[in-house]
Amino acid sequence: MSEYDLFNREPRQPREPLLADKSDLNSPPPLAGGAGGGVAWLQQAIQSNLKELSVNAWADARYAFLSELPLNGAIERFVNKVLLAAEPWLQKEGASSEAARRAAKIARCDRSDRDVEAVQRAAYKVLREEDKLMGILRFKPYEASTATGTYQAVKGNTISSTTNNRLYIALCAPSHCTIALLGPHFARRFGKEAWAIVDESRGLALFGKDGIWRLHSGVAWEGTTDESGKTSRSTEPDTYEALWKTYFKTICNQSRLNLKLQRQFLPVRYWKYLTEMEGS
Repeated sequence: MSEYDLFNREPRQPREPLLADKSDLNSPPPLAGGAGGGVAWLQQAIQSNLKELSVNAWADARYAFLSELPLNGAIERFVNKVLLAAEPWLQKEGASSEAARRAAKIARCDRSDRDVEAVQRAAYKVLREEDKLMGILRFKPYEASTATGTYQAVKGNTISSTTNNRLYIALCAPSHCTIALLGPHFARRFGKEAWAIVDESRGLALFGKDGIWRLHSGVAWEGTTDESGKTSRSTEPDTYEALWKTYFKTICNQSRLNLKLQRQFLPVRYWKYLTEMEGS
């Protein structure tokens, strides 16, 4: 298993997830340095079958890494503690030991430990943002001929050139490297349609079609250029977008508007990417 494979799996899903093209599995994920000072924990976790021992501990480490928070090696120490707790039982009873799994679970849930607390707090932040993005990403349709050239990968490859029809694009700038986790959800949602999620703050794009997806780095959204040469982020007039704005305006009860509560559930940093909040 490579780092790329790691960030295209969904540990909370019991069924076998869809995988990216096998030709990409030998390449590391195009991510920033990540949390905890690198990925030294990853090789150890893979060699020790951490995922088989405790899928929740595996998910905690994975999500905490994507938080990009300065955990100062906490992920590696967290993985060590889970593995060490289970080691005596593994030596006695082997890899199928239920006692080893219970010991790993206890170590993973020990919130009195600073490293466990730090890792789980970071993982929870990413989990919350992942759930939020699944609901608030707004995809806009672009013709592939219009979108060609708007995505520039590191080597100058044009991602959108692989599509033959419409491409649905969503822009975002999350607090964490969360788009790496969104592949399984949107691959199932879009089916054979071509789609892309662009993280403008990190220069990452998750591009998918026909149930597979790839994470690309060095990506910049340049928008589309009209006849006057003006660059715009919007596509041709979208009837459904206009209907959505009308619906949102109609159901809004101005007498019960609570901006403080609205910002609590949907922080202002997300507003510029929401169709219904344009101009707010």
